[in-house]
Amino acid sequence: MDINSLQTSRWILLPGTLCTSAVFDGFLDELGVPTNQQYTKKLASPKIEDYHSFFKNDVYNGDIICGFSLGAIVAAHHADIVHNAKAIVLFGINPLPDDKEKAKARYALQTDVENQGGRAAMTNRLSNIRGINPEKVRNKILEMAEKSSLDIKAQTTLAMSRPGAANPLSASNIPILALCGTNDDQVKPQMAAIVEKMAPNGQSILLPGLGHYALLEDPTACANAIRIMMKKIKLV
Repeated sequence: MDINSLQTSRWILLPGTLCTSAVFDGFLDELGVPTNQQYTKKLASPKIEDYHSFFKNDVYNGDIICGFSLGAIVAAHHADIVHNAKAIVLFGINPLPDDKEKAKARYALQTDVENQGGRAAMTNRLSNIRGINPEKVRNKILEMAEKSSLDIKAQTTLAMSRPGAANPLSASNIPILALCGTNDDQVKPQMAAIVEKMAPNGQSILLPGLGHYALLEDPTACANAIRIMMKKIKLV
């Protein structure tokens, strides 16, 4: 199987909290995935089980599932029912139950988004943006936050109520690729290795010098990492 398999496969995209599919744009451009091969599942429902029917009925043979942050968590929770998918790619994932100490900050973000809008709520919350053009990345994050602000209540509930994903990951029979920036200040980088240990066909890789928004900070590095990981398991 050659590199064209990444371009001809349908990519199922799950953005994170206050994100749109734009978080994947540069990365998919680097891989050469055409827009007509991209399908986005928006996170607008508050429970993990709300997404079960989608993964069971709307993910087809040969699809590649790609999630970022909260979207990666939702994908991981359904790793055991997408038997015919080609692979699951998880950026910035925490496969463990949500840290209860984050509850106050999550509710505060929700309140600010509801009262001020996504852009205003996120403006003072963005720090340690990496990559060669941090200001461009910052603007993209704020733009996505504004466009997805109506989903914040559902996303907050989803993040706080989810169980850990160890069971579905351990029961999965497909390749699961976990990636995390070494400077991620929202997810501990070692979580990628934990995913690798949980999944029978898992592997992980760290992205040097990148943060939580690695996909935006350096799409080329992210695309190259995926090529390396998929060559290792002979998917390309």
